[in-house]
Amino acid sequence: MKVPLEQPINKYVTDQNIPDSIKVKHVLSHTSQGEVGKHFYYSSRFSWLMKVIEKEIGGSFDSIVNASIVKPNGLHHTFLLKDTTNLIGKKVAKPYVFEGETKPGFIDYGYSSASGIVSTVRDIAKFGKLVEKIPEGKYNYGRFSQVVDGHQMLWAYGQYDCYSSLFIKIPDKDLIVVMAANNSLMSDPRKVDLW
Repeated sequence: MKVPLEQPINKYVTDQNIPDSIKVKHVLSHTSQGEVGKHFYYSSRFSWLMKVIEKEIGGSFDSIVNASIVKPNGLHHTFLLKDTTNLIGKKVAKPYVFEGETKPGFIDYGYSSASGIVSTVRDIAKFGKLVEKIPEGKYNYGRFSQVVDGHQMLWAYGQYDCYSSLFIKIPDKDLIVVMAANNSLMSDPRKVDLW
Protein backbone atom coordinates (compact mmCIF):
# COMPACT_ATOMS: atom_id res chain seq x y z
CA MET A 1 0.00 0.00 0.00
CA LYS A 2 1.21 3.48 -0.82
CA VAL A 3 0.05 6.20 1.54
CA PRO A 4 -1.77 8.97 -0.40
CA LEU A 5 0.61 11.74 0.68
CA GLU A 6 -1.10 14.56 -1.22
CA GLN A 7 -4.61 13.90 0.11
CA PRO A 8 -5.98 16.39 2.65
CA ILE A 9 -5.97 14.71 6.06
CA ASN A 10 -9.57 15.88 6.58
CA LYS A 11 -10.64 13.17 4.11
CA TYR A 12 -9.84 10.71 6.91
CA VAL A 13 -10.19 12.76 10.11
CA THR A 14 -13.70 14.11 9.85
CA ASP A 15 -14.46 14.89 13.49
CA GLN A 16 -12.28 18.03 13.58
CA ASN A 17 -12.17 21.27 11.64
CA ILE A 18 -8.97 20.75 9.62
CA PRO A 19 -8.19 22.94 6.58
CA ASP A 20 -7.61 21.32 3.17
CA SER A 21 -4.04 22.70 3.18
CA ILE A 22 -2.95 20.08 5.74
CA LYS A 23 -2.09 16.96 3.76
CA VAL A 24 -1.26 13.43 4.88
CA LYS A 25 2.42 14.17 4.16
CA HIS A 26 2.39 17.06 6.64
CA VAL A 27 1.05 14.88 9.44
CA LEU A 28 3.51 12.11 8.55
CA SER A 29 6.44 14.55 8.62
CA HIS A 30 5.32 16.49 11.73
CA THR A 31 5.01 19.69 9.70
CA SER A 32 1.24 20.17 10.03
CA GLN A 33 1.36 22.91 12.66
CA GLY A 34 2.46 26.52 12.39
CA GLU A 35 3.42 27.34 8.81
CA VAL A 36 2.23 24.11 7.17
CA GLY A 37 4.99 22.11 5.49
CA LYS A 38 7.80 24.35 6.74
CA HIS A 39 8.65 23.57 10.35
CA PHE A 40 9.10 20.33 12.29
CA TYR A 41 6.90 20.22 15.38
CA TYR A 42 6.48 16.83 17.05
CA SER A 43 2.76 16.33 17.37
CA SER A 44 0.23 13.78 18.55
CA ARG A 45 -1.48 14.36 15.20
CA PHE A 46 0.67 11.45 14.00
CA SER A 47 -2.04 9.24 15.53
CA TRP A 48 -4.42 10.47 12.80
CA LEU A 49 -2.49 8.25 10.37
CA MET A 50 -4.24 5.25 11.90
CA LYS A 51 -7.47 6.44 10.22
CA VAL A 52 -5.65 6.84 6.90
CA ILE A 53 -4.32 3.27 7.09
CA GLU A 54 -7.67 1.80 8.13
CA LYS A 55 -9.55 3.57 5.33
CA GLU A 56 -7.00 2.91 2.57
CA ILE A 57 -6.46 -0.78 3.39
CA GLY A 58 -9.76 -1.60 5.04
CA GLY A 59 -9.97 -3.23 8.45
CA SER A 60 -8.86 -2.46 11.96
CA PHE A 61 -5.40 -1.01 12.61
CA ASP A 62 -4.35 -3.94 14.79
CA SER A 63 -5.30 -6.55 12.18
CA ILE A 64 -3.51 -4.55 9.45
CA VAL A 65 -0.32 -4.20 11.54
CA ASN A 66 -0.35 -7.91 12.38
CA ALA A 67 -1.06 -9.09 8.83
CA SER A 68 1.23 -6.61 7.03
CA ILE A 69 4.17 -6.19 9.40
CA VAL A 70 4.28 -8.46 12.43
CA LYS A 71 3.53 -11.90 10.94
CA PRO A 72 5.31 -11.66 7.56
CA ASN A 73 8.49 -10.41 9.23
CA GLY A 74 8.53 -12.96 12.04
CA LEU A 75 8.25 -10.36 14.80
CA HIS A 76 7.22 -12.87 17.45
CA HIS A 77 7.58 -10.49 20.39
CA THR A 78 5.80 -7.46 18.92
CA PHE A 79 2.19 -6.56 19.63
CA LEU A 80 -0.20 -3.66 20.08
CA LEU A 81 -0.88 -2.71 23.68
CA LYS A 82 -4.67 -2.97 23.88
CA ASP A 83 -5.31 -3.65 27.56
CA THR A 84 -4.11 -5.78 30.48
CA THR A 85 -5.12 -9.02 28.72
CA ASN A 86 -2.35 -8.35 26.16
CA LEU A 87 0.25 -8.88 28.86
CA ILE A 88 -0.92 -12.30 30.05
CA GLY A 89 1.96 -14.74 29.55
CA LYS A 90 4.32 -12.04 28.28
CA LYS A 91 7.43 -10.64 29.90
CA VAL A 92 7.46 -6.85 30.00
CA ALA A 93 10.10 -4.80 31.80
CA LYS A 94 8.75 -3.14 34.94
CA PRO A 95 8.48 0.61 34.24
CA TYR A 96 9.87 3.34 36.44
CA VAL A 97 10.31 7.10 36.48
CA PHE A 98 13.25 9.08 37.77
CA GLU A 99 12.66 12.52 39.23
CA GLY A 100 15.63 12.84 41.55
CA GLU A 101 14.84 9.38 42.84
CA THR A 102 13.52 6.17 41.30
CA LYS A 103 9.76 5.68 41.57
CA PRO A 104 7.44 2.97 40.21
CA GLY A 105 6.14 3.77 36.75
CA PHE A 106 3.00 2.71 34.94
CA ILE A 107 1.85 1.19 31.67
CA ASP A 108 -0.57 3.38 29.74
CA TYR A 109 -2.77 1.07 27.69
CA GLY A 110 -4.02 1.87 24.22
CA TYR A 111 -2.41 2.23 20.82
CA SER A 112 -2.47 4.22 17.60
CA SER A 113 -0.13 4.84 14.70
CA ALA A 114 1.82 7.08 17.09
CA SER A 115 2.24 4.84 20.12
CA GLY A 116 1.45 1.66 21.98
CA ILE A 117 3.42 -0.87 19.92
CA VAL A 118 5.37 -3.18 22.24
CA SER A 119 8.49 -4.89 20.92
CA THR A 120 11.96 -6.12 21.80
CA VAL A 121 15.36 -4.93 20.62
CA ARG A 122 15.74 -8.13 18.56
CA ASP A 123 12.41 -7.61 16.77
CA ILE A 124 13.18 -3.94 16.15
CA ALA A 125 16.57 -4.88 14.70
CA LYS A 126 14.90 -7.48 12.48
CA PHE A 127 12.38 -4.89 11.27
CA GLY A 128 15.22 -2.38 10.85
CA LYS A 129 16.69 -4.47 8.04
CA LEU A 130 13.68 -3.39 5.96
CA VAL A 131 14.38 0.31 6.49
CA GLU A 132 15.80 1.70 3.27
CA LYS A 133 18.00 4.67 2.59
CA ILE A 134 16.10 7.91 2.38
CA PRO A 135 16.98 11.34 1.01
CA GLU A 136 19.26 13.29 3.29
CA GLY A 137 17.39 15.72 5.47
CA LYS A 138 16.69 16.27 9.12
CA TYR A 139 13.37 14.39 9.25
CA ASN A 140 11.72 12.18 6.65
CA TYR A 141 8.40 10.48 7.38
CA GLY A 142 9.14 8.89 10.71
CA ARG A 143 12.93 8.71 10.46
CA PHE A 144 15.73 11.15 10.80
CA SER A 145 18.58 11.13 8.29
CA GLN A 146 21.97 12.75 8.59
CA VAL A 147 25.53 12.20 7.43
CA VAL A 148 28.11 11.40 10.10
CA ASP A 149 31.77 10.94 9.08
CA GLY A 150 30.70 10.47 5.47
CA HIS A 151 28.07 7.79 6.22
CA GLN A 152 24.32 8.20 6.10
CA MET A 153 22.80 7.48 9.49
CA LEU A 154 19.07 6.76 9.79
CA TRP A 155 17.58 6.94 13.23
CA ALA A 156 14.32 7.13 15.12
CA TYR A 157 13.33 7.30 18.73
CA GLY A 158 10.27 6.21 20.62
CA GLN A 159 8.78 7.27 23.90
CA TYR A 160 5.60 6.18 25.61
CA ASP A 161 5.18 7.28 29.22
CA CYS A 162 7.64 5.05 31.10
CA TYR A 163 9.37 3.43 28.12
CA SER A 164 11.77 4.72 25.47
CA SER A 165 13.89 3.44 22.61
CA LEU A 166 16.47 4.48 20.05
CA PHE A 167 17.04 2.90 16.62
CA ILE A 168 20.14 3.69 14.53
CA LYS A 169 21.01 2.25 11.13
CA ILE A 170 24.08 2.93 8.98
CA PRO A 171 23.11 1.22 5.69
CA ASP A 172 26.51 1.18 3.95
CA LYS A 173 28.09 -0.43 7.03
CA ASP A 174 25.23 -2.94 7.40
CA LEU A 175 25.00 -1.80 11.02
CA ILE A 176 21.91 -1.57 13.21
CA VAL A 177 21.91 -0.50 16.86
CA VAL A 178 18.76 -0.70 19.01
CA MET A 179 18.47 0.44 22.61
CA ALA A 180 15.41 0.22 24.84
CA ALA A 181 14.73 1.36 28.38
CA ASN A 182 11.98 0.91 30.92
CA ASN A 183 11.88 4.66 31.61
CA SER A 184 11.58 7.75 29.42
CA LEU A 185 15.09 9.09 30.03
CA MET A 186 16.65 7.77 26.83
CA SER A 187 14.38 9.90 24.62
CA ASP A 188 13.95 13.03 26.75
CA PRO A 189 17.33 14.67 25.90
CA ARG A 190 16.88 13.97 22.17
CA LYS A 191 13.42 15.56 22.14
CA VAL A 192 14.83 18.76 23.65
CA ASP A 193 17.36 18.97 20.78
CA LEU A 194 14.62 18.60 18.16
CA TRP A 195 12.37 21.28 19.56
